[in-house]
Amino acid sequence: MKIKSNVSSSHKLCCFINWLQKIISQGARKVLVFGVSLDGCRPISVTMESANKSATYDRFGCVKDNNDFCNYHNVLLQEVLKELREQHPDVQIVYGDLYSAMQSILDNSQSLGECFFPFIHNYPLILKGCLRV
Repeated sequence: MKIKSNVSSSHKLCCFINWLQKIISQGARKVLVFGVSLDGCRPISVTMESANKSATYDRFGCVKDNNDFCNYHNVLLQEVLKELREQHPDVQIVYGDLYSAMQSILDNSQSLGECFFPFIHNYPLILKGCLRV
């Protein structure tokens, strides 16, 4: 997986962890932290990248670089949450894996049917999105 370093994202993750430590220090004992989902599958992401000739897409028409970065972010987040769990064994810190949930829906879209996730069966719909670029 080819990932570009993103200082801004690392800073935001650091700020989030500082905030999480603060609410734990104030007495939180059960915390649910969601990772990010497949940003590259949002119609706005696909539309914005449509002008970028170097953009690559996965088999569903999603922007691969966006999704790779989301996955990278989630891996870092889970590593930090593991450290927080070790530092605070009395706190339940649960990770909500939106990325894998969305990927599972995409991977199983044929068996889930059009009514469940209609844009998967109509690639042009997701590739165009709602905006005209």
